[in-house]
Amino acid sequence: MKKLIPKVQKKQEVKQEPKIDIEYNDYEYKFYQENASDKMPYHMQPGKYDIGRFKAAVDPNKPIRRKITRMYRIKALDLLSDSDKPKRKEFLTVVEDWYGKRVDGTDVPPVSEHKNGVYNELRLNQDGSVETTNNLIYYIPFSKENVDEWIDMSYGTDKDTIQFWVDAKTGARRKQFDYDDFVNKKWDELVQEIDAKTNDNRTIEQLTALVSKQQEQIDALLNEKKK
Repeated sequence: MKKLIPKVQKKQEVKQEPKIDIEYNDYEYKFYQENASDKMPYHMQPGKYDIGRFKAAVDPNKPIRRKITRMYRIKALDLLSDSDKPKRKEFLTVVEDWYGKRVDGTDVPPVSEHKNGVYNELRLNQDGSVETTNNLIYYIPFSKENVDEWIDMSYGTDKDTIQFWVDAKTGARRKQFDYDDFVNKKWDELVQEIDAKTNDNRTIEQLTALVSKQQEQIDALLNEKKK
């Protein structure tokens, strides 16, 4: 199966290894580092960037524990394969926390909520300024095989404890599914279930509003009788 490679190319590794040089989403940081280090945002600067801080403190001889908390299945434009006439395809994004130990065995403050699979596209203007485009670049094609590879890498979670979300990218059109539905059902089937849930919620909201209005009318009538 052919995998898409981000514009900043890195060696693809799935198995967790006891070293600092691991595969993760660092496109934006690398872009600034290689093209405009003097304009790097404050939160990415040395001592402020949580990943940089973590990597500087962790013992390279001890394993980095990557704990996956959530996965998202989405459909978006495939800007890596064809930027001129991109087609919508299914992608996977993965949210994880990192844990590690210092040389003395104490815990390094973890990296929290790190998202793999998507980044904001940046470009360098002629005047040297950096601009964020309107493009979100997705680079992990959705497949059961890719989902299982990420789960296999996770420390402390498995398919029964990870949250699996399908996000239709429109308003509140998202829903959590179990693993089997997440990896096996077709996109259109999942979206139908999301829309059914959305319609049910709207019906409940409408009924709640109607009951509330009727209660206000009853209260108003009772107050009139007391006068």
